Amino acid sequence: MNKLVCFGAITVSLFLLSNTSFGAPVKGAESILLKAGSKGDVLFPHGIHQGVTVDCQPCHGLLPKESAIVGKMQTEGKLQKKEVMNMCRECHKELASKGERAGPTACAGCHEK
Repeated sequence: MNKLVCFGAITVSLFLLSNTSFGAPVKGAESILLKAGSKGDVLFPHGIHQGVTVDCQPCHGLLPKESAIVGKMQTEGKLQKKEVMNMCRECHKELASKGERAGPTACAGCHEK
């Protein structure tokens, strides 16, 4: 095999491995702990959401795919207070109004005290 073809094969392989885990898409953490103020933290079930939705854009249009991004964006003033919570609640309410399975909308449904 010539050097150029070998180099190309290695480059493509490294690219694929950096974006996947043995061929499966990298999906992030199964659960994410969100620091959520006086009502208590929220353990966000990321894996469950990935299993029921095919469109990541509603959340990741607001939140880049980066570890600890919510806290970082709050510190930088790029997220308003309760912006993420309101986004979640509205989605849950919309699903429930359609008669679909939906997550909680009351404080105690998400916040751990």
